[in-house]
Amino acid sequence: MNIWWIPLVALSLLWIMPMAGLHQNNAPVWVFLLLALFWGLMAAFVRPLYDGGTALTRHMGLSRAAALRERWKPKVLPPARVALGIMAMISAVYAAMAWLG
Repeated sequence: MNIWWIPLVALSLLWIMPMAGLHQNNAPVWVFLLLALFWGLMAAFVRPLYDGGTALTRHMGLSRAAALRERWKPKVLPPARVALGIMAMISAVYAAMAWLG
């Protein structure tokens, strides 16, 4: 098992706390839907975003850090995609809770 699954999934589950705060403050449904859409898009485009960050790192002259990012890429991307998907689902659940009352 990849070691990145544990911290990334744990961090994604922490997304429940700000969602609970927004729900407690009676945020409108569209806020939760917008957040769910945002995290869903991040999950869908995690590979181009990661590649862009690596290219930016290389452009800044940090070639060793970019090489490290390239080595970690196959290990980090699957857990990152799942973690972002979990955050999108949490937001969608809170949108449903806000819509239902």
